[in-house]
Amino acid sequence: MPAVTPAAVNSYLAEVSGDGVTMAVRVVEYFVEIEGQEVKEMFCLITSLLGWEDYPGPELAALYEWRWDGSETALREAKAPLHGAGPGTGAMLRSGSPLLIAQEIAAWAVSAEMTRGVTRDAALAAAPSRKGRRAGQPVRYRDLSLARARRLILAAIRIGTAAYTALTGKIAEHRTVTDRNRHRKRKSKSPSTFGHASREDTVTRIAPAVIIMANNPA
Repeated sequence: MPAVTPAAVNSYLAEVSGDGVTMAVRVVEYFVEIEGQEVKEMFCLITSLLGWEDYPGPELAALYEWRWDGSETALREAKAPLHGAGPGTGAMLRSGSPLLIAQEIAAWAVSAEMTRGVTRDAALAAAPSRKGRRAGQPVRYRDLSLARARRLILAAIRIGTAAYTALTGKIAEHRTVTDRNRHRKRKSKSPSTFGHASREDTVTRIAPAVIIMANNPA
């Protein structure tokens, strides 16, 4: 997992405005390293925790990684079966009224968690891998493919006669490679008009912050 470099963390106060409301925030800028190799790109997060003594920048940077793994990864798993899930692809839900949308979101959340429950049972019953970094170790939920589990569960529902143990055993056959600690340059359909910040740009500075929202100064 990426390790935050404490010596490369800086933070400063700024203001974010919109719809007539102005909020004081703290901007934390930091670099990370993976397996001893520093990533050239600077990372940035905004928080309402303004006190740098009570909430040190290095700790916030490290916690943000936990938030990403625990929240964003799980959310991405749940969004995977939604058709057209992604920016610029249009509506992801089929319902056309607020009441039906709320019902559809609830059904989506329940079905996603039920799929995870079956996958967790498959992990508990799975035999450890014979080779690789996880050889001989218990199989974790994250070691199994949720996409394959979803397809197998749908197939079992359509058949109607598949045994639960047979289903979990089949799910356990599809493993995923985890903890690869890879980093790649971000790809964007709309490249930024300005370059990435470097170490020379992290010097403490005081200047009025102008936040652009909806193409107008906030």
